[in-house]
Amino acid sequence: GEACDDGNDEITDGCIECRLARCGDGAVQEGVEACDDGNLDPGDACSVDCRLDDHGDTFDTATTLVLNRGTNRGVYRPIDAARLADANDVDVFALVAPAPGVYRLRTERNAEDRSSDPKCRAYDAQGVLAGLSNNIDGTNLDCLVELMLDTGETGYFEISNNGVEPVNYALIVQSPCGNSVV
Repeated sequence: GEACDDGNDEITDGCIECRLARCGDGAVQEGVEACDDGNLDPGDACSVDCRLDDHGDTFDTATTLVLNRGTNRGVYRPIDAARLADANDVDVFALVAPAPGVYRLRTERNAEDRSSDPKCRAYDAQGVLAGLSNNIDGTNLDCLVELMLDTGETGYFEISNNGVEPVNYALIVQSPCGNSVV
């Protein structure tokens, strides 16, 4: 049967071909969705809740960090370009530890975004807050958090916008070897 019937062929309202419109149906609902790419996959140009986004917003939809693009020993740049669109946007990343130890994650804002202010949180596998960073220091508004993980354990990192300006950033991850933590 029909879930709705608004009597028109408009695909940007709440009823599409007599089905209730929803995120992931491939049609952008005006005033409700910023995008709709026809799937609910995190890590693409449209988030799982149909916002212009590039990463998951929850632990369940977190973008998995792959540590295979190192700049030097133990330092990786798994995400080159991420964006927090506004004060309500968050990006959540998951890291499955390839080795035991302390993992450090920090943001690196783009040169043109020097007034933006990201905030980092680290969570253990049970979702318990394990670290919070607003600024690296008084002059550097990037954030840095550390999380102790065992081999195969998953940790989560949440990047949020501490201000009102959009934040364009890269993620830097330092693995246990070479991070100056024993």
